[in-house]
Amino acid sequence: AFNLNEIILPELPQEKRERYRKEYGIKDEDIESYILDSTLSTWFEKVAKELDKDYIKKASNYITSDYLGLKKNNPEIQLPKAENFVELIKMVSEGEIYSRGAKYILIMITEKDESPKKLAEEGGLLQNHDEDELKKIILDDVNVRRHMQDKTVRKFIVVPNKLVSIVV
Repeated sequence: AFNLNEIILPELPQEKRERYRKEYGIKDEDIESYILDSTLSTWFEKVAKELDKDYIKKASNYITSDYLGLKKNNPEIQLPKAENFVELIKMVSEGEIYSRGAKYILIMITEKDESPKKLAEEGGLLQNHDEDELKKIILDDVNVRRHMQDKTVRKFIVVPNKLVSIVV
């Protein structure tokens, strides 16, 4: 005899929409991508379990715009391991790499599923936060030198991950 109370029904699309809105706070367009692709949805949930809510939104954006864009151009690419994608999102969210570098690494981990940190180090994609090194790079730039002819640097203003300003 069957006990109807013990039968587990799959989550209906509307229930999943509501749960994703409530649990993850992601955009409706992103939610629809997950509703339409159960493999992507399952993988996203593995990723989301490892991230803070702010990082989940960024992860979802990379998945639904960048990853799905890559998949559209090359249907053969595979989802990377969830832990590698989580590492990538943490790196970009914490300022270790720029967004452009993250997109490049995403391509790499869909082809060769390795640690994003390792790939960033090998590819020279990690951001440099050393102010002295930044000053040297800036002062060595031809355009900067051209604008600073015969002027004395009075102050450097460095706003990490944003800008460097030179007061002359």
